[in-house]
Amino acid sequence: MVPTLTPQRDLELRGHELELLRAATTAPEAVAALAASLLRQNAMLDSIVRQATHRIAELEAREAVAERRPAPRRVGWWARFWRQSA
Repeated sequence: MVPTLTPQRDLELRGHELELLRAATTAPEAVAALAASLLRQNAMLDSIVRQATHRIAELEAREAVAERRPAPRRVGWWARFWRQSA
């Protein structure tokens, strides 16, 4: 999967990057706090993506196994009668 951004969103992000670079010299504590918060957020998002990917793989595996199982054989009334009388 390759993430894509619209040109407008890419320009907005670049503007925020430049603001952070300027703030690193004027308010380094605030930038460090933001970086720590972003590390935590990134770890949480990574965990969500991993769990979702695992769940999707599990559901796809179940579906693949279900497709391979042969359909149950239909037994006519006469076969059931024959088994009961034997």
